This record gives sequence, structure tokens and C-alpha cells, in this order.
Amino acid sequence: MDNIAETHSTNADLLKKNLSILGEGYWLQADQQSGGRGRQGREWHSPEGNLYCSTFVRIGENDPAPASLAMMTSLSVYETVVHFIPDAEIRIKWPNDILVKKDSSWHKISGILLESKMPHIVIGIGMNVNIAPNLADRNTVCLKDFLHQECDVAAVLNILSLRFEFFLKKWRHLGLSKILDYWREYSFPAGTPMSTHLGNGDQIIGEFAGVTANGSLNLVLNDGRSHIIHAGDVMLVDQGN
Repeated sequence: MDNIAETHSTNADLLKKNLSILGEGYWLQADQQSGGRGRQGREWHSPEGNLYCSTFVRIGENDPAPASLAMMTSLSVYETVVHFIPDAEIRIKWPNDILVKKDSSWHKISGILLESKMPHIVIGIGMNVNIAPNLADRNTVCLKDFLHQECDVAAVLNILSLRFEFFLKKWRHLGLSKILDYWREYSFPAGTPMSTHLGNGDQIIGEFAGVTANGSLNLVLNDGRSHIIHAGDVMLVDQGN
């Protein structure tokens, strides 16, 4: 693992490196980022005190689809959060957001961003450890909100890297179906109201009905029809996350 005090983006830094020389298992962590990014080009607020890190996976001929690494990574983040706040109510929202319940509503605690430099996929992870950024469009929470004391960011990264290694082996040797078994266990229950905004601006509202064999989202609409979503911005209805 390498640590730097500040950078524009740990993902951008890794994309510039010779990943074949570094090899899998390498992690880059920054205390602060000046240009952190989330999915769909959103800014990821990156003050000192939280975890900002990136790693990468070399895609092999027999590996599952590279995009499924997002769901695999969400399992490692989920179990890391559970490790530090085991009494909290925690769920994964499709495809890879980790939400924690606080004051009767769900709050986002982490984000995951995949970027391609084939045959490698760079995976960026941000987790609110000691600071919950104040965002206009969604509720946020941090580990400190539940621990009521400062949390060691290095200790969080250590657990995260171990869980990532565990699930990467599952993904690679047992396939996506095993990853989805874990994911379904950690996700919201069937019937949870959700909405999604598609790339063309359309909004679809329905009830969560799990995921397909390839990890796509299944929403049941008011008329009983299933709508399969391969990409989109998913929110819990009336929750702001």
C-alpha cells in the first residue's frame, strides 16, 4: 500500500501507472483529493479524515464480466462497514452504494467508481470515516456518527483490503452467481420502492424485485410488469438516497 497526503484523484494516479509491474494487490490511498469523482461524473467530496483509495484487477480470459467488479467490490465495502459498526442497519442499494440507517432514514456512506485500462480495471473507493459531507441531493453518514469517536482510516483500509481479496477470489473462482448470492443477502428486501432515472431522462418507479443472473436490476411496475434496468441512477422513493 502507498499513501500520499493529497492528490487530484487516486483513480487518475493509478491509470497513469504501469499496472502490470505493480501487480494485483496494490492499493493507493490519499489523505485528501482535490478532484474526487463518483459515478456519472459527480464530484466526490474528499476532506481529510475519510478514506480515498484505489486498487485494480487484471481481467483474465475466464473471469466474469469486468462490470460485475462493482457489485463484488460493494460486498467488501459492506462487510468493512459492518466490521466497524456491527449494530447498525446496513444495506446495499443497486448496484454498489452502501447505505446506513440513521434517524429512521437511509444515508450514503460510500461510493465506488470503476475505470478501464484494459486488461486492467481500476477501482476507486471512497468511504465516509470521520466526516459526513453536507450534500444537497442526498443524506450522508460516517462511521464516527455511530462510534462517537475518531476512527483510524488506516485500520479501515486494512479491513477493506482483506475483504476485497476474499471476494475477488470468490468472483474469480466461483463466478458471478456466487457474488450475487452474497449481494442479494445484503441488499434491500423485495418490495422496497425505488425509482431510477435513465440516461434519456425518463424516470421509472417500481418495487425492487432483485437482480437478474447478470446483475441487472429488476423493478416491478404498478401494472405488474417487470422492467429490467442495466444502467441508471437508482434512488429509494421518499428517502433521498
